[in-house]
Amino acid sequence: MSVYYKILTNASTMRLGAEKMVQSNIETTEGSPFTMQMWDTWDEEEQRNFLIAFFIQRWDSLSATEKQAEILKMPQECYRCGVTTPHMTPCAGVGYSALTCSDCALKVVTGEIRPPGHDTMAILVRPHNHWGWDPGEGAPVRFHSLQGRADLNGKTGKLLNYFEANERWGVRVDATSECIKVKSANFTYHAEIKLKLPSDGSTRTRDLVEEVRGKVGTRYVPSQISLWREGVRLEVDAFDAAGVVYSTRLRDHGLGPEDDLRDASSRTLEMLISPLEKTANGLPQELDPDSEYSQRRTWPSTMAYEEKVRRHVEMFGEDNRYAGPPYHPDVTPVQSFGLPVS
Repeated sequence: MSVYYKILTNASTMRLGAEKMVQSNIETTEGSPFTMQMWDTWDEEEQRNFLIAFFIQRWDSLSATEKQAEILKMPQECYRCGVTTPHMTPCAGVGYSALTCSDCALKVVTGEIRPPGHDTMAILVRPHNHWGWDPGEGAPVRFHSLQGRADLNGKTGKLLNYFEANERWGVRVDATSECIKVKSANFTYHAEIKLKLPSDGSTRTRDLVEEVRGKVGTRYVPSQISLWREGVRLEVDAFDAAGVVYSTRLRDHGLGPEDDLRDASSRTLEMLISPLEKTANGLPQELDPDSEYSQRRTWPSTMAYEEKVRRHVEMFGEDNRYAGPPYHPDVTPVQSFGLPVS
């Protein structure tokens, strides 16, 4: 079997192929150097398509004699149906790394055989911008509101180390590799994760959380509490009348074939990201109403409603995702979780 076709058969071998490309200084279609950081932000279909495009370029660079030699190395059967016929040809759909028969090639053209991902919808998951997180070394960030280096606003980087003397983080800028010092108020956690999910919305929200957890890394994890879509909370855990927890599905929130999801922007989910630090109660500190963090974030019961309104506007502005008091924005997820807030 062609070594190139073997690379396309599973995620592990595809990653090995990508690592070889990095060592060979391969560029993307935009002309920027290909990196494993880029690779990790793509879903498996995007990774496969990138490798296929590279294999096609390689095939086009071969002479007729070299192409014939490559064909002889391939299994002399159709990689789709397994039959052997006199009319076999390398298939562009796998980067000319395996043979296909004329019947299967015709079925692809006529749509009888659907390409991978045909019945899926693209989902972009990103951190919710109102959710607090604890910066740590190696975390991916995006710059904003920089004055002296306004050219970096919107760019991304990685946190290096914290300088207590001037209360700034050292950050390596992805685009230029330069290292700068930035206040934590001038960057946010930026990871954006692209996924392909069944278009019928049958994916459980809890399963989506676990899939994102594997991509975000070990220090920062998606909170078990909620996803967000256009400001609407999607509860990961719901409770029936008896108090039993069950996991809802994305179609319960309008993410499915009946919804108008042709516009990619409407398929953006925002996920609450929290540090992997739990209190004695076994909850992330942001979700534990007894934690010092939550106590600081809770409006005192003795505060008048008018004062809550004033403080709310001072801290979060007029235009934020909550209507306002009596609940403090940072503890509203605790209310939705069914936990008491003191």
